[in-house]
Amino acid sequence: MSETVLRIENLSKCFGKRWVVQNVSFDVRPGEVFGFLGPNGAGKTTVIKMIMGFLRPDSGRILLNGYDREKQYEKAMERIGGIVENPEMYKEFSGRRNLELYARLHHAAPSRVEEVVRTVGLENRINEKVKKYSLGMKQRVGVAQALLHRPNILILDEPTNGLDPAGIRELRDILKHQAHEEQVAVMVSSHMLAEMELMCDRVGIIENGVLRGVMDVGSMLEQVSGGEMYVYTLADVPKALALLQEADSPARVAEQAEQSLTLAIPRDALAATSSLLAQAGLLGLQKKQNTLEDAFIHITGGGTQIA
Repeated sequence: MSETVLRIENLSKCFGKRWVVQNVSFDVRPGEVFGFLGPNGAGKTTVIKMIMGFLRPDSGRILLNGYDREKQYEKAMERIGGIVENPEMYKEFSGRRNLELYARLHHAAPSRVEEVVRTVGLENRINEKVKKYSLGMKQRVGVAQALLHRPNILILDEPTNGLDPAGIRELRDILKHQAHEEQVAVMVSSHMLAEMELMCDRVGIIENGVLRGVMDVGSMLEQVSGGEMYVYTLADVPKALALLQEADSPARVAEQAEQSLTLAIPRDALAATSSLLAQAGLLGLQKKQNTLEDAFIHITGGGTQIA
């Protein structure tokens, strides 16, 4: 996975006087699923729209298969496929007819339509009109459409929208197969952290238009070990919060419930934190397994809802 097929260099975008993306740089390689995470309004969709050609950057470069998207647009976009927001289709036509029309635009063989239909598991419903499809089924047809011309870069914005748990698992398998077996570079934006942890090889986190970090999922989870997660069961949570604030504790609140606090604590501060919280009626202490959600909280400082 050493070659780079998608490279973002110092990408910036301003709406009015507000910079929504600032000097973002990362790359996506063939054979990997790259997850793109961030809070609401962080700039994820803006970045994706610039990659797909729906928005022009104010500064920076986008290279697709080595071609500059601004200067060599047709060459750059030849082998990219994707879905931004909801897939657009002719609702009065069947899923198959929509795919056939799109295949003609890309000079794809009719047999390719059958291949992508099988890939997304829609053999039994592909002849029905799109207006009868659920959002999840439309997402599947959208993925099939994006795969028709055999792209080597696949970009999907919230691809699991509308899918039930079984559908999410199937889509995850499809995307991992495209990356790991077909050597496609897959970039996925999603708010489902647990699912991204299962799906992605590397993850980039963006907040307030600034890229906070890019690393493989394993390394990101290890990084959280500098602030391991512990669940404290307490008799008096408000008192515990006051004690932490008064002591200027390095422990950071990740979650708060009526009788518990989940804290990110540096390794060398665990004993002192536990001793401090004993004054608030410490009833129990449990180490929490690090997850991608913990890593997200660790990197962004927590307290933000992702989307």
